[in-house]
Amino acid sequence: MELLSTVKGHKPIRAVASANAAAFLCYNLVKKELFLMYEYKFVKIEFKKISGRPTEDYREVIKNHAKEGWRFIQILTPDFTTAPGMGTYYELIFERPQNT
Repeated sequence: MELLSTVKGHKPIRAVASANAAAFLCYNLVKKELFLMYEYKFVKIEFKKISGRPTEDYREVIKNHAKEGWRFIQILTPDFTTAPGMGTYYELIFERPQNT
């Protein structure tokens, strides 16, 4: 073990993790992440027909889902089938680990 440099007023810290132990830890974290199953949720936010504004504030939708354990992944931009530059909705995508 080697001594790591000290911060003024603190005792020296000894390095306890070897390179092999750190590599093992990283491998196990990656392995766990690779085999973790997720469930996904898609939330569609329509636009008002006259004003073209969203019917809900997407920030509030994201915050409310986060409170329920969902992680925000992506917002899909509106489709442009109605007119160039005018969409009809946003779609928010959330994920969370499945309870297995």
